[in-house]
Amino acid sequence: MAKASKEAYEDVGEHSDRLGMLATSSSLAIAFIPRTLRDFTDHGQRHSEAIVERLREFFKIVSEYCGSSINARERFLSYAAAFLHDIGNIKGRTGHAKRSAAIVKDYAGKYINGLEKDEIKLVCKIVMAHSRSAGSSDPLRGMDKLLLLDKDQIKLRLLAALFRLADASDTTSRRAPPIIYELFGLNRVNRKSSKRRKTARKHWLAHQNITGLNYDPEKKVIWLMIERLDKAMISLCNLCDELNTVAVVLKRDMPKPFPCLKIRLIWSKDNRDNREFARRFDAVAFRCKVLERNPRISISRQCPVLRSR
Repeated sequence: MAKASKEAYEDVGEHSDRLGMLATSSSLAIAFIPRTLRDFTDHGQRHSEAIVERLREFFKIVSEYCGSSINARERFLSYAAAFLHDIGNIKGRTGHAKRSAAIVKDYAGKYINGLEKDEIKLVCKIVMAHSRSAGSSDPLRGMDKLLLLDKDQIKLRLLAALFRLADASDTTSRRAPPIIYELFGLNRVNRKSSKRRKTARKHWLAHQNITGLNYDPEKKVIWLMIERLDKAMISLCNLCDELNTVAVVLKRDMPKPFPCLKIRLIWSKDNRDNREFARRFDAVAFRCKVLERNPRISISRQCPVLRSR
């Protein structure tokens, strides 16, 4: 059992045994997610545990900086969603969030153990809200802000927003190990390769070129450690997009707003490729409201993505 999971089980108090059962039963299913997914990056147990680890960090920030707190029942529901949110990928990537929720609803109590009857619907709502389908409305819109489950208050909309951000934050090289990249043959993709293979390669390289991601509530930013900025842009812009969609909730649903709603980049001083890319970056291609420039470099062209304060 990974360290993050052990800590999470202690974190949910009296619900720890049920979370252990749920994590075990869900791991049996997600192990069979097919490797034909469009982007090939990790959607398995490690990814789930990375979300749990990030959520624990968020809950600490909420307690220390936002004048709010996340109770044991809310933690349990969030961690349960982490282990179940990608289970729908077993049947394909498109619409997987909705499919994951349907699987949880249909199989909770049969093959997915640990959820009480009144918890199933809430976990399904968090699962459905972690990903937005093209052309459909954002599941966060219209979601209940506050519910009562037995004697526990559940800040459902806030949990769903934090969960979406935690999921999007698993975007570093940990999710795209180079050995698997080469074993899949993605390093040999060329002009004659299929569109799916070309897209997969871009996603893998994007993850590999983000070497670290840290939330800094004191500085009120998210630090991203970058190797090659041009190759990292797919993952970078996805994180920016998700951060932008949850920002309203993270500002309004607590006494004080979540402090880390801006992104800043870090790379080595001698990285000429990144300096050149930032200098000639095409502002028309991306429309991001949350990314800020590396404070060490000079960018002559201001744009929505790489801009000064």
